[in-house]
Amino acid sequence: MTRFLPLFVAVMLTGTFAVPANAQGVATSFTELRLLVSPGDTVTVHHHGGEQTKGKILSLSPTSIAILTRGERHDLDEGDVSVIVQRRQDSLKNGALWGAGITSVVFGIGLAQVCEGECGSAVLVSGVLFYAGLGAGIGVGIDAMITSPRVIFEKASSSSSRLRVSPLVGPRRRGVALSMAF
Repeated sequence: MTRFLPLFVAVMLTGTFAVPANAQGVATSFTELRLLVSPGDTVTVHHHGGEQTKGKILSLSPTSIAILTRGERHDLDEGDVSVIVQRRQDSLKNGALWGAGITSVVFGIGLAQVCEGECGSAVLVSGVLFYAGLGAGIGVGIDAMITSPRVIFEKASSSSSRLRVSPLVGPRRRGVALSMAF
């Protein structure tokens, strides 16, 4: 069974250097923002003057947003808002992949050492699959607890052009996306 050890190490290293990419949805108008949030969601609104308002969205129209903060309603026009931030949950997919990869590699190496070539490959494969499923569940559980602030709205600057460079990383592609706004 020690002949499987290099295979498990290779799988572990492949998982270590893989970088998942998630789409980042940043609206540039309240019309686009309506696709990302709904009434009842908690957000932090950054005003052009530097002030911040954190609260629940009461309503959102193509031109204005109403926020409830400590029982007080704040109505803001789109022109008064520079950035809106929302705490978003981490992707559960990468937790499942990391958990499955780590536990299956650790179990495979451990079983290969314990068996010393006397266990059948069916035992090794079934054990690795069982622990991969267990690890995926643990990884999903950990990722479900992780939230982080993300910019969901940023007012597009109409007075100047802007160049945005974004990495494109996926299972079958690597590159850079360029977008320019005038």
